[in-house]
Amino acid sequence: MADIVAISIYRYKFSNDIMDIITEFSKVHQFDDRKIYKESWEIWLEDNNDVIEEEISRLQRLGYEGDIVDKMFKAGRYYFRKKNLISNEKKQNKQQIRRSYIIMEHNVLDAMDAHINSSMKNNDFSPASGYINFCTSHISLLQNEIGRLCSETTINSNDLADKIKKTYKNRYFIITQQPLKKVAPNQPLKKVVPNQPLKKVVPNQPLKKVAPNQPLKKVCQNNL
Repeated sequence: MADIVAISIYRYKFSNDIMDIITEFSKVHQFDDRKIYKESWEIWLEDNNDVIEEEISRLQRLGYEGDIVDKMFKAGRYYFRKKNLISNEKKQNKQQIRRSYIIMEHNVLDAMDAHINSSMKNNDFSPASGYINFCTSHISLLQNEIGRLCSETTINSNDLADKIKKTYKNRYFIITQQPLKKVAPNQPLKKVVPNQPLKKVVPNQPLKKVAPNQPLKKVCQNNL
C-alpha cells in the first residue's frame, strides 16, 4: 500500500475536476496556433481562478514544487489536445469504414436493375439521365430506404445522396458487363454438338445403292 501511495504522489496527478476543464479547453482550442492558444489560456486562467488556486494548494500539500500552472498548460496543449486529435481521427476513420460497408436493401437494388434494363432500350439513355428518372419514379421506395439508412447508420444527407447515385451507376455497370441473356459462357450454340458428323451422314459407308468395283454405266442404271 505504501508503494502505491508513493507512486501516486510522485506522479502528482491532477484532480478529475481540473482534468475535465482542461480537456474541455483543449477541445475548443485544439486547432489554434500557439499564439492564439496562449492568449485564450490567459483568459481561461482568469475565468477559472478559484478552481486553479485550489488545485495548486492541493498539489503543494502533496509536495509538488514545480510550476503547476505551466504543468496545466503543457497538459492541455500537448497531451489532452493530441489525445483529442487522435480520438477525432479514429472516429472519422470508423465512420468512413462504416460507410464503405453500407448495403442497400435488395428490393431497391432489384428496382434499379429493372429500371436500367427497361430504360436501356431507349437510344438516348445514359446512367445520369436514368438515375434522375429512377428517383422521380420511385419516390416512396427511396424515402423508405433513406429512412432506414439514417436510423441504422451515421451517414449524413450528402453522403447518402452520393451513395444512392453511385449504387445506381454501379448496377448499370454490372448489367452492361454481363453476357447476353440466355447465352451461357463456354457453351456451344444451341443444337450444335461438337465433334459429331452432320445429321444422317454415316462415316466410312458407301453411298446408297452404289456397289463398289462396278462400271459407271451399271451404277447409273441401278439408280434409274
